[in-house]
Amino acid sequence: MIDVVFLVLPDTLLLDLAGPAEAFRLANQALHRRGRAPAFRMRHIGPRPQTASSVGLTVSGLEPLPAGFDPAQPTWLVLLGRPGEVDEVVGPTPDCWRAGRRRRTTSCSTGCAGSRPRRRCRPTGSSSTTARC
Repeated sequence: MIDVVFLVLPDTLLLDLAGPAEAFRLANQALHRRGRAPAFRMRHIGPRPQTASSVGLTVSGLEPLPAGFDPAQPTWLVLLGRPGEVDEVVGPTPDCWRAGRRRRTTSCSTGCAGSRPRRRCRPTGSSSTTARC
């Protein structure tokens, strides 16, 4: 099973969270109909246990930022969009966490098809929204 970990920050664009999460839920549902085990386990992490989205809806039940990811467990880190310019949106907490905790076998994806991975991530494949960290 692949851990799909959504990094939920203050002002996260709700659509960037709900859209991909629903796609993974539907994929698991299709597998279940075929008698197969789910392929994805969704997790939601953040610097706080709850935060307001860009539309003001509170997202709660967030796990704390982990110290790292289990190298034996396949993990996809999904970086969600936030309104504003990059310098305003990306604060020191997520950058410090990512720089200190990432490992080369974690895949990271952006939640929006129009966005691009940070320069420190290396693109993996034809999509500009998927990278190897």
